[in-house]
Amino acid sequence: MRRLRLGLALASVLLLVTVPGAHAATRTAGPIPAATLSSMSWTASSQVTGATGVSYTYKFTTGALSLAVTSVTMTVPPGTSGTPAVGSVSPTSLAGGTVTLSGNTLTYTTVSLVLVSTAVSIQITGLTNTATAGSYTSTVTTRSLLGTTVDSGTTPALTFAGTLSVTSPASLAWAATLTGTDQTIGDTRATDQHLTANDNTGSGSGWHITAAATTPTSGRHSIAGGLLVNGSLTASASTSAPSASCVTTCTLPTNTTTYPVTIPTATSPTPVTIYTAAAGTGRGQIRLGGNSAANPFGWWIRVPGNAYVGTYTTTMTIATVSGP
Repeated sequence: MRRLRLGLALASVLLLVTVPGAHAATRTAGPIPAATLSSMSWTASSQVTGATGVSYTYKFTTGALSLAVTSVTMTVPPGTSGTPAVGSVSPTSLAGGTVTLSGNTLTYTTVSLVLVSTAVSIQITGLTNTATAGSYTSTVTTRSLLGTTVDSGTTPALTFAGTLSVTSPASLAWAATLTGTDQTIGDTRATDQHLTANDNTGSGSGWHITAAATTPTSGRHSIAGGLLVNGSLTASASTSAPSASCVTTCTLPTNTTTYPVTIPTATSPTPVTIYTAAAGTGRGQIRLGGNSAANPFGWWIRVPGNAYVGTYTTTMTIATVSGP
């Protein structure tokens, strides 16, 4: 029997082995998480509710993601309106865009631009503030061409305060014939018999209306008897208060003023309270008195029996003050 000696030489050999049914493991990249805006602020040229022609300026610094931004959305308070236009924008490479207002969101659309840790300022003009007083934040979001969020954040709150005002007659008028006795004369013009108080501050603090009048004078003569106010056109001594009614939706005032109220006259008069609204009342637009009301505003002037004949003038200042 012949025996053969076989030699086996081993070398580095690359073997490719395919195992049926086996699959290579794969890993799918997820969406890039949105970054957070920093150094955020939101300012308004006017923070009075209902103000028109207002501009809002949004400032923020973008995140570190190298993604192209094509639009920026900014939320506004409910009820914000107007015809928005683009004001100042920086950096200048972001300028030249357009703006729209839909619902509670402003959208500034611009060219595709990579913003990496960039300080941005966008001013929007031509807005009308919300009519509802309160503090509001704004959510600012930068978006890519596909509409996905690049980075976002929320500004500190901005407070919109309402106003407290009173609308009064342009003038008051009295006419009297001297009789040699003291008289108290009422203003009978229909247009003079009401005031309109408007409290849209949303504070619920209440308010009061004051009146101050200078001494009536005619040349070198004067009348020093003073004025009166109440809720009557027929009796200066009436203790009735002027009626109150809502012009629109309102909370009627709780008035604690005692009538008739004397309004002293002087060269430098001191205001006196002629109507009050307790805290929590008097909210909204309210008509006080009125020619057709049960108790119109009665304006009275005292004329002494020794007054000189003449046409006398006085300046009356009527104002609203927060708090009852």
